[in-house]
Amino acid sequence: MARACIFPRISLLASFVTLTACAASPLPQESAQPAAATVSTVSLNVGLRQYGDDLLEDAELDEHTSVGIEFDSYSRTAPIGWELGLSYSSEDESAGGISVEVTGLELYGGVRKTWETGSGRLRPYLGGGLSALNGEIEASISGDGSDSDDDTSLGAYLHGGVRFQATDAVSLGADLRYRLGTDFDIDGLDIDSDFFQMAVTLGFSF
Repeated sequence: MARACIFPRISLLASFVTLTACAASPLPQESAQPAAATVSTVSLNVGLRQYGDDLLEDAELDEHTSVGIEFDSYSRTAPIGWELGLSYSSEDESAGGISVEVTGLELYGGVRKTWETGSGRLRPYLGGGLSALNGEIEASISGDGSDSDDDTSLGAYLHGGVRFQATDAVSLGADLRYRLGTDFDIDGLDIDSDFFQMAVTLGFSF
């Protein structure tokens, strides 16, 4: 008789433990964090910039190391986002006591479309807009000082790439960029200001 009473009690206790565990455990839809409606990212980029000008190529001043910072933002509920960036590039050559340095400082901004594929970790994008690029050439002769001249050109740019979200906040990526439009007039020289750029990116999203 005692044994017969034990089994219902064990069964009742097991049911109570199960119900308590279920009540204490959050429901799946409550525990999942909803995705933010807006994604904003600050990216640092380092790359190689290739100018298409023949004079710069002849002087071996057409391949620049470039660094930049870029901000982009998009809403998951909107068809398109926007971006704004600042970049700097430089290259120098020396021969026969003469040193020449060519630099470029660019401010650009435009629209950007980002896609979130799969789990959202892989995010390809396309962007484009307007670019203001200031180019400067500085020449110095050993023992005889230096001289420089600069010009600013307005043009357009197109770029695309992919960003991989290593975490929700940190991403690594690659970017291809092309600038087109106008020329520089520097010290009487007509210099093509178009360039092609390849860069790697490190992004911080919030």
